[in-house]
Amino acid sequence: MATTLDSSKISLDLLLVRDLDPSQLATHFLDQAAEQVAQLSEERAVLFRRVIREASQSIVDIAHVLPNFTERTFGELLRHDRILIDAANRTLDALDRIRTQSQADSETDASRFETEYRRDRQP
Repeated sequence: MATTLDSSKISLDLLLVRDLDPSQLATHFLDQAAEQVAQLSEERAVLFRRVIREASQSIVDIAHVLPNFTERTFGELLRHDRILIDAANRTLDALDRIRTQSQADSETDASRFETEYRRDRQP
């Protein structure tokens, strides 16, 4: 397990890429150690995964003491949020265009129906 954590080169960048989420961090470590875990007995593999999950939680919990954590972290998290907000806005714009087009099509269909209905009703 120590080899897995040492080889992962834990850094602020790694924590930010994993959104300061202990479960994502644990998944990262477990993916890197997949070959090692496969060679363990079932009981040891379960223990290994549990220790990695606990270590990941501890790493995230103490990350705030890293140098420049606050400024850089908030900057990155805000940038991630901005990307999500921009994607949501693009989606909403597309939905508005679809709704507007649908309303226009509906009004055209209604007008066409009314015109045809009146023509059919005339003697």
